[in-house]
Amino acid sequence: MSPSLEDLTCTEQLIVKEFQRKYSVSDKESVPLDPFVDDHGLLRVGGRLRNSNLVDEEKHPVIIPKSTLALLLVRHHLEGVAHGGRYATLNSLRQKYWVIGAARIVASVVHKCVECRKYRGKASCQKMADLPSDRMSPSPPFFCTGLDCFGPFIVRDGREVKRYGLLFSVHLFGVESCAH
Repeated sequence: MSPSLEDLTCTEQLIVKEFQRKYSVSDKESVPLDPFVDDHGLLRVGGRLRNSNLVDEEKHPVIIPKSTLALLLVRHHLEGVAHGGRYATLNSLRQKYWVIGAARIVASVVHKCVECRKYRGKASCQKMADLPSDRMSPSPPFFCTGLDCFGPFIVRDGREVKRYGLLFSVHLFGVESCAH
């Protein structure tokens, strides 16, 4: 039997309460947040959004202190945004939680993430070979042509099919250089 939504919500609240109790937020960190305790005993961000049309979780996110819970939440939200980077992760996280020092934690997790490194990687630059001498010697127009083939590209045309590209190039040299 799988747990109900109510069971999961209750469990989440208990875990957050325990971490808020264990790692108390210092006065220096909490003053700008204008914290208050909600009906469930969770410490939330106050602020000036009480009259907005946002959902209560977005108006008053739960305060999460720097802890292993914060790290786990950042990793969870990083996967939730398909390794979209620091700003997407931070945006997703702040819709429900206000993690103390979130920007640094997110930057650290994204920097160490292997998948994120793959997405941030620089494209390799291939060194081109020298052109053959027969393509460099003078010749009449349309005497020397080139053909480059590239692909495959996966294209959806009712189903997934492979498509290739052909690039034809014609090398034009001056007419006066065509005498051999």
